[in-house]
Amino acid sequence: LRSHTSFPVPRALHCDTTCTHVPFAFLALERLPGRNLSDVTLSPDQHAALQREMATHVATLHQHAATCYGDIIGGQSCTSWAEWAREAALDMYRECEQGGLLSAEALERARRVIDALPEILDVDLPPVLNHADIWSANIIVNDGHLSGFVDPGGLFAPRELDLAYLQIWGTVDQHFMEVYEAIHPRAEGYERRRAAYWLHTYLIHVWLFGRQYA
Repeated sequence: LRSHTSFPVPRALHCDTTCTHVPFAFLALERLPGRNLSDVTLSPDQHAALQREMATHVATLHQHAATCYGDIIGGQSCTSWAEWAREAALDMYRECEQGGLLSAEALERARRVIDALPEILDVDLPPVLNHADIWSANIIVNDGHLSGFVDPGGLFAPRELDLAYLQIWGTVDQHFMEVYEAIHPRAEGYERRRAAYWLHTYLIHVWLFGRQYA
């Protein structure tokens, strides 16, 4: 992201995967000035300005196109978004099932949606670069202005994937959407597909953090 886009992220200072100096791989990053969005208090005007600033950067990021869907690092090889999304959701479904994290009823309902993903996501939306994990804790704000974004998942996917994730936690509002959709108009049927994306997100959070997300 730092090398190939204008998306504001920290500089990578050092990466070591050898595990020779410490018993793990590590990535050292520049510390962006400020605090994450969930820890700052903004005036209404500051909030609106920040939302518009974020929208411009996310919309610009989504102009970076690819030919296949999948992870930035070594995984963008799938030509069907519906297929990629179904396999990703199934992985999380199996984790929740094996861990006994969801009731039989919830599992049955989730599986019905997952099996319907080829139909739900059967739409011609090209793969573009998504951050894939934008929420308030990954947005750094300094003196009311955007300092940058951290902790990207990094995924080539339809641009509405980032939108769905931004909306599931209420990270963005109409100020963001007005600016973003002036650049990338919303595709027909987005709200239905958004619900399917949200299922995957909730399955991930049940797996990571437990029953409070069930």
